[in-house]
Amino acid sequence: RGRAGEGLSSAAESRLRHELSLIAQHGYAPLFLIVADLVAFARRQQIPVSTRGSVANSLVAYCIGITTVDPIAHDLLFERFLNPERTDPPDIDLDFCSIRRDEVLAYVRDRYGEEHVALVATISTMRPKSAIRETGKAHGLSEEEIKRLVGLLPDTWHPDPRRRVRSNLDEILAKIAEAPLRAVVSDAYAILGQPHHLSIHPGGLVITPGPLTDYAPVQWTPKGFLVTQYDYSSAEAIGLLKIDLLGIRALTVLDRASVLVQQHFDADFRVDAIPLDDAETGAAIAVGDTCGVFQCESSGAQRTLRQLQAHSVADLAAANAFFKPGPATGGMAAAFIRRYRGEEPAAYLHPALTPILQSTQGVLLYQEQILRVAREIAGLSWAEADHLRRGMSKFRAHEMETMRARFVAGCMRPAPQGADFDQRQAETLWEQIKAFAGYGFNQGHATAYADV
Repeated sequence: RGRAGEGLSSAAESRLRHELSLIAQHGYAPLFLIVADLVAFARRQQIPVSTRGSVANSLVAYCIGITTVDPIAHDLLFERFLNPERTDPPDIDLDFCSIRRDEVLAYVRDRYGEEHVALVATISTMRPKSAIRETGKAHGLSEEEIKRLVGLLPDTWHPDPRRRVRSNLDEILAKIAEAPLRAVVSDAYAILGQPHHLSIHPGGLVITPGPLTDYAPVQWTPKGFLVTQYDYSSAEAIGLLKIDLLGIRALTVLDRASVLVQQHFDADFRVDAIPLDDAETGAAIAVGDTCGVFQCESSGAQRTLRQLQAHSVADLAAANAFFKPGPATGGMAAAFIRRYRGEEPAAYLHPALTPILQSTQGVLLYQEQILRVAREIAGLSWAEADHLRRGMSKFRAHEMETMRARFVAGCMRPAPQGADFDQRQAETLWEQIKAFAGYGFNQGHATAYADV
């Protein structure tokens, strides 16, 4: 009620109860409370902080201060973040001012205990050049001999064993007359992709209820912080509570700009006090005057802002998503621009799609829309819908093909249980979704970044 005021609508209250029920059912309440604590600390210390990813879709996260985006106002789907059939934990990623991230890490360690908090490792593997160098040293080669072998490596000598071509090795060996050097290359090929050394994940952090050593092997970093010897996926697999605490320079720039304004123009100035509907800001965005602006500074992004005549947070979110390949590869780029500018009316493949695609002029733009189409139109389960969504964002086009028959049949279910698409409409809708195999964008993430 602190954010919604006393006028909490019945829809908002119902959604809160639904979200809280799912969060409790999955055992994620501690995750939410810890993240809320970290965000509150950052704000008390005036450390710029924002979120990324689908946590912006959660009304609970908004109400307890984790996010600044109202998911009801922006029509964000909670099930993109967490649905009843999701088996893996959701990600809550926090962005901090890059030069003050260490203050947050120190707070986490002090607040929850040094023996309970660790950074997450990444396992660096043997790349072609490093494999040659390490193998050459083991064989006692000189630096000149090692350099010679490195120079023979083709670009196609891939460290992933699933993508290697044996003929590449044979081609290299054919260029080497000396048996000892041939042995080095053969041995190097054999260790490609094997672990080389531990590095530190750019943002990953785990917090354990008991001593870390009860859950994972750990070691000390030069800065005196514990780091797991498990990588991110392994830490997740054994059920450790994980959070991403990332440092981004854009927040540092905003912080420094704010300080300069306070020093020279207005001592009471605060970035978050600027109204989201500020007319001058909107006018600058609409003409692409965004050099140095987070996510809007590239020439392509500026062109997109001009094309869409973007003014609002919703416009920025749409531009952010539209700038990615998905809509363009779907063949709807020009139509989307004309519709968004009011130059032609929105058109819908079927009336049942209107409530789902109305905000984006009849064009599939966000992953959340794919989830709703899969659920409401095709009748897929949440697990199937989420699998379809993951197939898009992970480039697993072959997985999408296995769903095709199920999807088309679901769309053709007769009313009132189904949307009663005909065969052509169902096939066309599938092809539109298939275009997102290149990229499908998260609306919550786009909106959160647009807010920044």
